[in-house]
Amino acid sequence: MDNQLSWHQIATALTYVVVAIIGWAVRTIWEAVRELERELPVNYVRKEDYRDSMDEIRVMFQRIFDKLDDKADKKSS
Repeated sequence: MDNQLSWHQIATALTYVVVAIIGWAVRTIWEAVRELERELPVNYVRKEDYRDSMDEIRVMFQRIFDKLDDKADKKSS
């Protein structure tokens, strides 16, 4: 029996190693994406909440601008 490794056996073994490494990397990335998806509602503002807050800020700014316009009108008259 010949104890020498053939090129075919070496190539097959290297293929298994490369496939295992790629599989591990894909699994790690997949788990990271899943973790981000679970944390998304907790760490980030929902679009509707952001829109409501921005509407409140717009109203506040509009009131400030109206007051400034009133002051500017009083100065110019």
